Amino acid sequence: MPHLEIKVEEPVGAVVRLAAIGELDAASAAQLEAALDAQLVDGRRVSLDLSEISFIDSSALRVLLAAQKAGTEAGSGLVVSAASEPVKRLLQMTGLNHVLLAG
Repeated sequence: MPHLEIKVEEPVGAVVRLAAIGELDAASAAQLEAALDAQLVDGRRVSLDLSEISFIDSSALRVLLAAQKAGTEAGSGLVVSAASEPVKRLLQMTGLNHVLLAG
């Protein structure tokens, strides 16, 4: 099984859903960044499902924040629609749960 797998669903209107499966760390951060950059175009919003992420570190957090900022500046956006416990813990510890988590 790959270190990280990213599934991209067909856009529904201006929203596209991505699901990441595996580990988000320094080794896979560039893969996540490329997937997000490819989707945050033309005002499209990205709904990112991280419910199947078993590990996340600061490298991935940097990618999420950069994508959220770039998306906002471009008139699109990024929201984490579902998060595993490791993701929730990191977002809560950094105070970014209010910025990145939906609802």
